[in-house]
Order: sequence, then C-alpha cells, then structure tokens
Amino acid sequence: MKLTVLGSGVFKPKTARYPSGLALTIGDKTIIFDAGSGTFMRLIEAGIDYEQIDYIFVTHLHIDHVSDLLQYLWAYHLDRKKDLHLFGPRGLKKFYEHLTKLASQFSRMPFEVKVKEVDEGDAIFLPFFKIEVMRTEHVDELVSICYKVKAEKKIFGYSGDTGYSEKLIEFFKGVDVLVLECTTLNEQQVKGHLIPKECAGIAKKAGVKKLVLTHLDLDLEKVKEQCSRDFYGEIIVAEDLMQVEI
Repeated sequence: MKLTVLGSGVFKPKTARYPSGLALTIGDKTIIFDAGSGTFMRLIEAGIDYEQIDYIFVTHLHIDHVSDLLQYLWAYHLDRKKDLHLFGPRGLKKFYEHLTKLASQFSRMPFEVKVKEVDEGDAIFLPFFKIEVMRTEHVDELVSICYKVKAEKKIFGYSGDTGYSEKLIEFFKGVDVLVLECTTLNEQQVKGHLIPKECAGIAKKAGVKKLVLTHLDLDLEKVKEQCSRDFYGEIIVAEDLMQVEI
C-alpha cells in the first residue's frame, strides 16, 4: 500500500496546503478518503488517473472534506461507464441528492453512483481490501466516522476530524500507518479536534508504527516537537503530494 496526501490543511485557504484528502493505492487500485477543495487537482498532480477511481470514502460532511465531490462528478458526467461507489456517514445520501440538483447533466449520467451510508461496526468487503468503520466525536450536528483498511497484510488508519476518545486507541490498535488530524497545539485546544499530546497518546497506546499528522494550521516544527514528547515512533508532518509507503 502507498499513501498520497492530497490535502493536509484546514478550511482556511493556503496555496501549500489544500483541505483534507488522501489517496490510498493498493496494488493497481486507488481509493480516495475525503475530497476537500483542490484535492481533485492534487490527484492529477500526483500522477493518479482520476478515471480509475471507483471508491470514495467520506469521513463527514463539512465542506472542507466534501466540496470536490462535485468536481469528480463533473469530470465524469459525459463519458464514464463504470459505477462510482461513494461511502460515508448518515446524511450522505441527502447531501448527494442536493449535489446532483446543481446541474441538469447529473440527472442523466452514463453511469451509476452507488451511495452507501455506513456507521460504527460496519465492515466493507471488496476484492482487494477490507474497511472497518467507527464513529468519532467531532461536532454534534453531524455524524463523523473514521476508517481502518486491511490489505496486503498491512493496516492503514485515518481518523478524519475528531476529538479525543479512548475508542480510537482500541480501533487503531496495531495499525502500520495512522493518519490523525492535529489541528492545534497543546495550548490551543478546541473541542472536536486533536492536539499533539493526544495524537501521541493514541499512537503510543495503540502500538502504531508510523504516525502521520494532518489537518494542519499551526507551527509545524512545534507540532512535531510536542508530539515526540510522548510518542517515540516515526512521526511525519504531512505535506500535500507527500507519499508514504505502508
């Protein structure tokens, strides 16, 4: 497996960091996690063929995680033949219905978008991987979920946006590469987001081999320094278009 970071930032626009998005390549297949603004173009910059994307997984419905779903649909709407599989939390089907009303072309696309809402405890079995789902604690008005992927005798985890929970430790136990959001420094904590100390604690207690910090809007040197106080494994501060072997 190989991870490509498509967006490592937050909702605030910065040319070096687009909002959230990841591409996970498993053999000759690539799946997408979240689709923040600009991450579709990052996919192209990374040399990944967008026409070969068959599976997109969304963690929650905040705009900085889903706005480029519209770009995917627009790029596909004329000549794609294969079905597109879209997974995400409760509310995704209604959100998708709203998206398709934005352009009349979306009512007659030459392929089917199969939207499936998933929730805690669900497992998705596909020929080349298995994905497990757990709820996270982000905001009250939306359901947020995280994902764990098992493929090629490796395990990959992605938190999406979340506050701290002991459940994260159990869910991500033994993960080879774990991508955690790390929005603020220890002294700037806000509800529904992780700080370096919490990221380190989750990774340490879960026995994670490699920790990737994303959703960043802070002092990058300081975030790594604060995280390394409590986690002694490999810590990577994500950058757009960075690739990480799993």
